[in-house]
Amino acid sequence: WISDLYESKYTLQQLAVEPYLELQLKQRLQNVKLRQINAQDPVTGHTPLYCAACTCNVEAVHYLIEQGANPDLVQQAGSTALHVAAFYGYPEMVQCLLESEADYQLKNSLGNLAEHESYNDEVRNAFSALKKTPFVQAAANQLDWFKNNAHNIQEHIDVQYHVQRQTLLHCACKKGHFDLAKWLIEARSAKLDLVDINLNSALHLAAYGGHTSIVQYLLYRGANSTLINKLGMTAEQEGIVHGTRITGCGLKQ
Repeated sequence: WISDLYESKYTLQQLAVEPYLELQLKQRLQNVKLRQINAQDPVTGHTPLYCAACTCNVEAVHYLIEQGANPDLVQQAGSTALHVAAFYGYPEMVQCLLESEADYQLKNSLGNLAEHESYNDEVRNAFSALKKTPFVQAAANQLDWFKNNAHNIQEHIDVQYHVQRQTLLHCACKKGHFDLAKWLIEARSAKLDLVDINLNSALHLAAYGGHTSIVQYLLYRGANSTLINKLGMTAEQEGIVHGTRITGCGLKQ
């Protein structure tokens, strides 16, 4: 860090590590695009989210996730934000990230899962408890887990989880887990058009993520393509960034 650098010149990474700069971080994020939110340092590969996880800045992580930050991006050594949270012994950050759709199945360049990097029993216990929950398993694309535990899951299939108020179908479609999304709809009758805290449907999230096969499948199943999210955008408009690959999927209905 440069001690005499004005806060207005801080990078998003620098703002994200300091809880007292929460307001400045939020103000900066109002005027940036997603590629900047997910921007990686050219040397370390650290994203703003990774930096926030390093210092257990839970509020910053929540806000970055709300703005579309990807929790699964890796830094130079192949570690994710979940790896570093486990390594430094932050059970509350591990919980925050897992509830924000971080994939616990990702390995770093040493071949270690984030759970294997756990600093203490509190972190290990956090992993153990949260891996029993449907939302965390959906984020990690664990279709077999759902098939094996379908009759033991107490939560309704359309329950809306955590800060983002997203269903299991939202999660699967956002992350591009086609087979899981298909199973949730066909085997468990998941509702297609429920919206999250930002009024995004599963179709919005699939289109935004560029997941063509899921977009096509949701439309085939009758998903409503005219729903408007908080930004005033339809799923088609969210998918424009991907060009005709998404907008040519029949979103104009």
